[in-house]
Formats: sequence, C-alpha cells, structure tokens
Amino acid sequence: MADQFNGVIKLDIRDSVPDWTPYQLKKAPAGAPNILIVLYDDTGQAAWSPTAVG
Repeated sequence: MADQFNGVIKLDIRDSVPDWTPYQLKKAPAGAPNILIVLYDDTGQAAWSPTAVG
C-alpha cells in the first residue's frame, strides 16, 4: 500500500514517471458506527411544499 506518491511529476507528461503502487482506502476501526450524512446543496428547498392532488 502506498502512503505517499512515489512518482515524478514534470511539466510535460513525457518526462513524468507514474506511481502504480496499489492504493487502498483506510479501514474504520473495529466497532465503529456506520453513519451516513447527506447534504443537499442548492436544491431550492425554500420552494418545496406539499401539493394536494385531486
């Protein structure tokens, strides 16, 4: 697992060297709760209203 980027970034891609070291996301510690936070941004929430159909 790569902890840091080991390639070389130059101005031109032809002079750069890629880093193909496998990357894995860090895992949560054992017993950590599963929490999902959903943030709605710029949804026009002020215009939301219940509508009666009928």
